[in-house]
Amino acid sequence: MGQSASKESRSERARSEAIDKQIQSDSKRYKKECKILLLGSGESGKSTIVKQMKIIHQGGFEERE
Repeated sequence: MGQSASKESRSERARSEAIDKQIQSDSKRYKKECKILLLGSGESGKSTIVKQMKIIHQGGFEERE
């Protein structure tokens, strides 16, 4: 019973490491996100708050907006 790995297990290990790196990368990116749930009746200013937050934190609107 040797300790050598077959070609198949080496490729599986490489694939597993690539997946682990992707998970770590995604985790770092999502830690910086903040999600807000705005509740209120119609015409209460929910969309106004969202628009103001976009202007303040993202430098304005995109062309399509």
